[in-house]
Amino acid sequence: MCQPNSAFPRRVGCGASVRNAASVTKVTRSLDPAGRVRKARLVAWRLLIEVAVVSPPPPNAGANAGAASQADRSGHADAHAHAHGERTHVERTGYLSAAYARSLGEFGTPMALPRSESWILQRQVAPGIADAMGPYPLFCCRDWQALAGDLEDVGRASAGGAPLTSLVVVTDPFGPASPDLLAASFPDRVAPFKEHYVADLSRPLASFVSAHHRRYASRRVVEVAVCSQPLDWLDDWCALYANLCARHQIRGIPALSRAAFTHQLNVPGLTALRASAGGATLGMVLWYRHDDVAYYHLAAYSDEGYQQRASFPLFWASFEHLAAAGVRWASLGAGPSAGDKAPSQGTDGLIRFKKGWSTETRLTYLCGRIFRPDIYRALAQERGFADSRYFPAYRQGELA
Repeated sequence: MCQPNSAFPRRVGCGASVRNAASVTKVTRSLDPAGRVRKARLVAWRLLIEVAVVSPPPPNAGANAGAASQADRSGHADAHAHAHGERTHVERTGYLSAAYARSLGEFGTPMALPRSESWILQRQVAPGIADAMGPYPLFCCRDWQALAGDLEDVGRASAGGAPLTSLVVVTDPFGPASPDLLAASFPDRVAPFKEHYVADLSRPLASFVSAHHRRYASRRVVEVAVCSQPLDWLDDWCALYANLCARHQIRGIPALSRAAFTHQLNVPGLTALRASAGGATLGMVLWYRHDDVAYYHLAAYSDEGYQQRASFPLFWASFEHLAAAGVRWASLGAGPSAGDKAPSQGTDGLIRFKKGWSTETRLTYLCGRIFRPDIYRALAQERGFADSRYFPAYRQGELA
């Protein structure tokens, strides 16, 4: 079901009156950005003392009663707490969590990197030979300084046993901005990859959201809900995502399965919002939070959702909700690859959409490390890619 925030409607920055009820939050639109911070604090206080259930549960409620899924589980736990000189165990959230790594088990075997508190996926290259990649879509790491030690351990294990040939990752846009620091862990490849749009949610939304986006966020009346049990909406989400994959011919790892989503809708730190009209789901958006960053994971819409432009009120309500929950940054995902074209010149619809919600960009890097140069060279030569700049060279063309 969807978690009520307050028994009373509240005004959000675009004038949306949001009432987080058991299944829906009614949103009406008029521009009213003033006092957003003061009202967000008031809403946060009301969250502590008020609960209202004003509509019936979602259609799947109870079907997954055995699965404990809570939205907005905080990513504020201290990663470096120590007891008697040893790091204590703290459940990680979002892309840092073991649960998220396990959700990608169809694409590789999760491997924990304990010093840096991060994950990679081991995958088969050929019989008896494996390599590894960072989790899709981003490699996040609690302690980047400790990562080099983890990878040294991986290298020693690869030299003495089943060979792990190489590792490739795409870095967190809120990770190190220094190529030199990354090169300590990835001596074979550190290359600028993509600009990611981010939004500073400490600012009033009306001060940076584009006029176009504000207009579409305010022009329609839709119902927006913050889902306290995202797994109850698994059927709806899978139908929406199938529509997205069909519209955009999505294949490979991004074409995630129902099994993967069964895990992902239960990952600690997930915030899911649902847009609907007349009880029908128009769209959903998923965010993963750790610390003061919320990462836009995925969004998908029905055909009616596209026609109604449900993405605009859904994102506006997301920003309002995340800001009220103490999130400073919203990471909106990638723009064009570095070197293709400047983000400011992007004309693609997705780029315009993300740019219209953002305050700035942050660069990600594609990083690679070769653990077994002999095997790496042999594989690349065998597959005809010995001189390729693709990393790892022997996998060139696999995603085409």
